[in-house]
Amino acid sequence: MSAYNSIANLPMSAETRRRNPGLVELGTAKGGYPLPGAVIHKGLPVPTEDQECIWIAEYLEEKAITKGWVYTKTTQETYTTSWAQKKKNKLMGLKKGLLDYIIVIPGDIVNILVFAEAKRTKGGVLSEDQKKWIAALKGCFKVVVFVAKGFEDFKRQIEAIT
Repeated sequence: MSAYNSIANLPMSAETRRRNPGLVELGTAKGGYPLPGAVIHKGLPVPTEDQECIWIAEYLEEKAITKGWVYTKTTQETYTTSWAQKKKNKLMGLKKGLLDYIIVIPGDIVNILVFAEAKRTKGGVLSEDQKKWIAALKGCFKVVVFVAKGFEDFKRQIEAIT
């Protein structure tokens, strides 16, 4: 069973339906599965990456409520036509390829830190930048977390661990 088929069985929340009136809940659409931007593959629609991410977010939200998971979706793909904003993002260190989700799963002894990239089930391809992030993250054994109060505090804390 593909991820598409298993995820499709999750019902959309009322909030998702309200925010996304053009989306069709799979398995309940009359006469088929028309999804905005979907590609037909072997007679079945292939959900867009955005639709897959909505399902992932609903799943993670349920885990947050029931199991105490903490998660966020990174906003690497947020589009802007503002050259000033693009320049500001670059000056502040925004890099391409950061994975879509950062998830913390509570454990009995230690928590599990997960970085996850979402792609559509057919046609989703990793960029070279994403491949670099994945390789770098897979090589991690130690995870360090801190809150920096400004640049000097950030520099001090980074230098303390390197």
